[in-house]
Amino acid sequence: MRKIILFFALMVFFSHAAWSGEAEKAYQKEDFATAFVLFSARAEKGDTAAMNLVGVMYENGTGIIQNDKQAVRWYRMAAEQGNAYAQYNLGYMYDSGSGITQSDNQAMHWYRMAAEQGNALAQYNLGIIYDFGIVVTRDYKEALRWLHMAAKQGQVESQASLGEYYEYGKGIPPDYSKALFWYREAAKQQNNESEKAVARLSNGAWGTRNLQRLLAAQGFYSGIVDGVFGHSTLAAAREYHKTVKLEFVEFYITGIHNHLITQPAKHSLPDSNKHTKEQ
Repeated sequence: MRKIILFFALMVFFSHAAWSGEAEKAYQKEDFATAFVLFSARAEKGDTAAMNLVGVMYENGTGIIQNDKQAVRWYRMAAEQGNAYAQYNLGYMYDSGSGITQSDNQAMHWYRMAAEQGNALAQYNLGIIYDFGIVVTRDYKEALRWLHMAAKQGQVESQASLGEYYEYGKGIPPDYSKALFWYREAAKQQNNESEKAVARLSNGAWGTRNLQRLLAAQGFYSGIVDGVFGHSTLAAAREYHKTVKLEFVEFYITGIHNHLITQPAKHSLPDSNKHTKEQ
């Protein structure tokens, strides 16, 4: 299966005071070989955080010869004892087929285990799995649920994805305000596409073509999608706004109305409803 999920190397070091020992000092001094030996000793004593770190060092060839199979071995030991970081990492190894036979089912299993413990990257990946229908039946609502969980933790790709969900009404009614909110959150983390989206939406330039596509998809507009401020677009937007009151639709109703009443009569626009609905 062609991979469409974005993955990130999960490098979580020294997040607790307990890690302010010799292993940490060695790693910070870039004495990776010594750090590996010290972390391995902790891992052998049953420390699941150390097991995960040994797995990361094997996966990246840090302080030891790179070995994906050994990375999988250590990730599995920690994952089976409930370490969420290791569960995510093991899911990644299954998904990418690194050091182990590729398995979408096993990848999803371990992502879910990690996601249910609050791991934001795992939650994002689950959201994408449901979005694209990998292994499971495509389910936008379930995708949205997991993306929300990750986005609230600051996971930038999830925030950007939510912006798209709300802007284009992916499985839910479009919501301009929520789209802009999530795009802004992602833009704060220098997400390039979200920065462009914020500029586009903040300037009211959501686009007449996109508005027409939305109205057509909801059954309110049967004209051509031509980006023209026409009477039929205005009428469709008004009807849609009666059903679903959205800020950006109100913006366009006002904008289109003002545009039309200021046009000279000889430039009156044709009725787009005479044209076939765009497929």
